[in-house]
Order: sequence, then structure tokens, then C-alpha cells
Amino acid sequence: MAQLLISVQNVHEAAIALECGVDIIDLKDPNTGALGALTLSEIESIIHFIGSRKQTSATIGDIPMVPHLIKERVVQLQKFPLNFIKIGFFDAADYQACLDELQKFTSSRQQLIAVLFAELQYPEDLLKKIKQAGFSGVMLDTMHKNGKTYLAYYSVTAFENFVNNVLANDLLFGLAGSLQLSHVNAVKKVNLHFMGFRGGVCIKNQRQSKLDCQKIYNIKYALQEELQALNS
Repeated sequence: MAQLLISVQNVHEAAIALECGVDIIDLKDPNTGALGALTLSEIESIIHFIGSRKQTSATIGDIPMVPHLIKERVVQLQKFPLNFIKIGFFDAADYQACLDELQKFTSSRQQLIAVLFAELQYPEDLLKKIKQAGFSGVMLDTMHKNGKTYLAYYSVTAFENFVNNVLANDLLFGLAGSLQLSHVNAVKKVNLHFMGFRGGVCIKNQRQSKLDCQKIYNIKYALQEELQALNS
């Protein structure tokens, strides 16, 4: 069963995620971009509240592919007991310099997750290079939060091929980007390690709104149903 990842922006939302049985609590600011970063003090407060009760992840923010900028933020996040650090791969002519810089950090206790965007076209060998750099996984997300999901950019076949390529490189695979309850069934044939939600578990599906507990419960239940179907 894919683990359920929910993005939260403060301690109050983290408490809701804990109550709803979320598997991974993701620290992100939905008001400042696709991978908006919380302040270090906000991250510290949330991590202190969660403790070791759940796995946690955090994004470095919408940072361009400039090695020293990405390095600076990763170093800042490394002081926290996070399980995952998410790094967005925004449009760039070459990703190798950033990968070379990040390879220095892949032996740390945090696993690095490369966030690729459905709107962008990436070099064919990028997944291989991401693995060689020591990343643990890849998440497919959307850069523009306009309600469109990966389905607006991938055919079913193209999406399955992409996932197979991720798995063939021995990387974890996660899916996010304006997902809602209906998408749990849409990806039931795909070997997902985690599904990420924000807008789809908020009131009126607005990512800046409050979390809706019932929506989280419904998605959690749907994921459990998929597991039971696979085991039957």
C-alpha cells in the first residue's frame, strides 16, 4: 500500500495529520510556491511537536538549480531529524552540477527525494543520474497549482513507462500534484511508495485552506482498500 503523505504548515495541522493516521507528515508552505519552504523556526516547532511518532519530510523551497543555493538549504535542514528532504528539479540546461553537489549529502541520515514536475521535459538519463548521485526516490509533482494533475501531461501509457523507469533505477516513487480521492483508484496498477496530498484534503480543495479530516480519512481508507484488493 502506498503511504499517505500530507503537507502541513503549522503545529495545528500536524496535530490533525497525526489524529488522522497520516504516514508521512510533510512540512511545506502552500502560500509560497509549488514547494514553498517553511521558516526554520516553523520547522523546528513542528518537528519538536511530532517527535518520533511519524515519518517527516520537508522541502527546500522553490530554489533554482544553482548548486550553492541548494546546498545552503540542504545544510540548514540537515540539523533537523527529518526522514526525507525534498528537492525540486526546476527547468535547467544541465542538472549535473547540482547532482554533484548533492551527492556529498546522500550519506546523511535524511533520504533525498528528487521532485520532478509533470510540466517539464527532462533528459532521458536523468533518473539514472539521480540514482548515481545517491538519491533514495523520485516524486512526480506539478509545478503550477492550477488544479491540473499529472493526467494533463501524461497519457496512461507514458505515465506507466515513467514509473517503470523510476523503479528500474531502484528508486522509491511518489506521486503528488492536485491529487484527490479519485486518483487513488486511477493509479491502483502502479507500484507507488507514497501519495502526496494538500489541496485535495483541504476545504473546497483549496491548498491554502484548512485541512479537512474527513477527506484525509477517506483517502486513507481508499488506500487500505487497494491493499486489500491486491492481497485478495
